[in-house]
Amino acid sequence: MHSALFVARVSGVLPEKWQNFLERAKAELRTYPGVSRLPENVWIVEFQENPAPLSYLVSAADALKVHYGILPFEHELQWLPVGFDPKTILGRSEET
Repeated sequence: MHSALFVARVSGVLPEKWQNFLERAKAELRTYPGVSRLPENVWIVEFQENPAPLSYLVSAADALKVHYGILPFEHELQWLPVGFDPKTILGRSEET
């Protein structure tokens, strides 16, 4: 497996629980390469860089009872040339 998409379900989660989840994720993920946050509740974790961020997301979600889904990708992600490439936002840990 090359990478995985982690999607947390926001609906049905109390706002304070969601903020706690985001704070935990931000604190843990800021030091790891290979993880990109797309919208508020979606992260891409590239296992070639480091698989640990996926375990932090799962652990935080389980602890706070936030439902999530994981979509694995066998091959390297290939973004279409139109739009943006998340690799250009990897260094923005403040948005994580």
